Amino acid sequence: MATFIGSYENKVDAKGRVSVPARFRIAIAGQTYQGIVVAPSFENDVIDACDHNRIAQVAEAIDDPGLYTDEQRLQAESILSRSTELPFDENGRVQLPQNFLAHAGIAGRALFVGIGPTFQIWQPERRADQLAKIDDQARPGGASLRLLPRARGPSA
Repeated sequence: MATFIGSYENKVDAKGRVSVPARFRIAIAGQTYQGIVVAPSFENDVIDACDHNRIAQVAEAIDDPGLYTDEQRLQAESILSRSTELPFDENGRVQLPQNFLAHAGIAGRALFVGIGPTFQIWQPERRADQLAKIDDQARPGGASLRLLPRARGPSA
């Protein structure tokens, strides 16, 4: 599974084509499907995105009664039913669906924001507003990479 970090702003053309950041494409390079999977977010007016391996894991796990609560299973089904595969063109671009662009309020510029195993595609000003709120919440606790908890499990 790919790891996505950093933020990158790119131009969106009139047809909804946008270049996926080179670092994100490199993270996906060894996979069978050369493209991304996108879905409208339920949390914000943003597009959620991941590599094909990540969405395949969600799809495979949906039938495992030990992994999801009933509510989580319904959420996963809803996400899967709204997801769309977008292959890279020869220039590393994808064509975002118009209804997804409208959902996120994206026109002209898109901000790709890596959040680990997934990433989001934002309207840049909306992300700036959201990031200011996040910073205000994180600052009192002194958030830093050094203080983040380690992941649990075999890789920790």
